[in-house]
Amino acid sequence: MSRPKSAARPRYPGGKLKPETASPAVVRAIIDAAKRGAANPLLRSEIGRLRLKDVLTDRQVMAATRFAALAGSYDRLKGMPRRTVASPSYQAGYGGGGEATREDVEIIEALGAGANIVELSRHSDRLRAVVRATKRYESARGVLRGVGIDAERSVCAVALYDEVVVSGRWASLCAGLDALASHFSA
Repeated sequence: MSRPKSAARPRYPGGKLKPETASPAVVRAIIDAAKRGAANPLLRSEIGRLRLKDVLTDRQVMAATRFAALAGSYDRLKGMPRRTVASPSYQAGYGGGGEATREDVEIIEALGAGANIVELSRHSDRLRAVVRATKRYESARGVLRGVGIDAERSVCAVALYDEVVVSGRWASLCAGLDALASHFSA
């Protein structure tokens, strides 16, 4: 009695297993991606993968990376913790450090004592940066909400968390990125 053959792997006509190698088309795609600069962290991200597959345009990739960097700087300036699984563009926007400075402590104490944030921002470069980042981030999120919840979720999933978006949501992703690209170029 012989062992049952595994139907999952391809075999030669004589029954011998074929070696597990990538097809020439897969190898060619890997080589082409490497030639186009896949060593760049952006191209190793989901945004880069979608660009290499020509799902996204250069303008849409710019919008996604700019939105992610904007969200990263917003989170850092607001004192929020870094997102645990984040895209390379978000990481670049978040930057290093993130520890509270003496000025941060003074601002928090003044706000706790009832100080006006507008008045404080006149005397603090850091607080002015926080106000600017907040306005920019909230404006970009408003643009995405205007396109629709699917677009907002898809853009945030890809741009901020580097998650895979199924092909059925590519249209909403592209619509959201087109709206952001127009917003950023205005």
